[in-house]
Amino acid sequence: MLLSMTGFSNGSIRIVGSNGDSPTVFAVEIKTLNSRYFEATCRLPNALSHLELSFVGILKKKFIRGRAFLNARVVGDSGCLEKLVPSYKVVSDYVSEAKKLKEKFGLVGDLLVSDIMNLPHVFSFERNALSDEDEKVILDGISKIADSLVVTRRDEGDTLCQDLKKRFGYCDGHIKSIKKAFDAFMNAKKTSVKEILANSSGGDESTKYQLDDLYGSINKIDIQEEITRFGGHLKAAAKLLQENGSDNGRRLDFLVQELMREVNTINAKCSSVDIGALAVDIKVELEKAREQIQNIV
Repeated sequence: MLLSMTGFSNGSIRIVGSNGDSPTVFAVEIKTLNSRYFEATCRLPNALSHLELSFVGILKKKFIRGRAFLNARVVGDSGCLEKLVPSYKVVSDYVSEAKKLKEKFGLVGDLLVSDIMNLPHVFSFERNALSDEDEKVILDGISKIADSLVVTRRDEGDTLCQDLKKRFGYCDGHIKSIKKAFDAFMNAKKTSVKEILANSSGGDESTKYQLDDLYGSINKIDIQEEITRFGGHLKAAAKLLQENGSDNGRRLDFLVQELMREVNTINAKCSSVDIGALAVDIKVELEKAREQIQNIV
């Protein structure tokens, strides 16, 4: 069973403050893209920033590989997350300095509360500490949304698996055709040997040179070993498609490299036009398979 590295999931998490404040709802979105290693990026409101490492730990456990993006935002009232706090020191300084200005320049009038409230830095928002129960609700919510994304990645992985089976099956059929063409090619060479021997007058030098040249060309174009290894790699790939592994993507990528190496050798060693055309078709399918494998965990 394969697991894709791409997916998207969203949901909401609701918490209720301990002081009778109105509930707070977080809208959460998680998406993942393919990557060689696991990476996580979190965009969080201030109230959740201290939980970032816990979020990353959950995502890493769920996704294993890929680039994960978690975006959380507050929907509606955030009363249980923040409270408005006046800065008494700042207000005291404003009042003190206002008195000094009044005395120095002979100004008239009084500083009103409405005036103070419009001055900068008089009020600030202070983050309320989340209770252990609220943090557990948030972490459980993130875990459930991540689980939903895992299901999506598994469904896409099944689609990728079917596509790879089709492409590897295509390659298997073509390598069998290459073997048939190679056997026919070798039979033609063997016929040439028989003809040379039949037309020879014994151990003359001309016959010896012709046979040496023919045997040398036969040895150079022998691709039986590459065909056998190619078939073995295809069987290993088919087995991986049925296994539950955390690194199937890396293993499949390595096998496709080996398959490509074997077919390149076949194409280079054998001068048959039919075999060359079949080898090119296999390379095209392997390149398509490699693109799909880049999305597999």
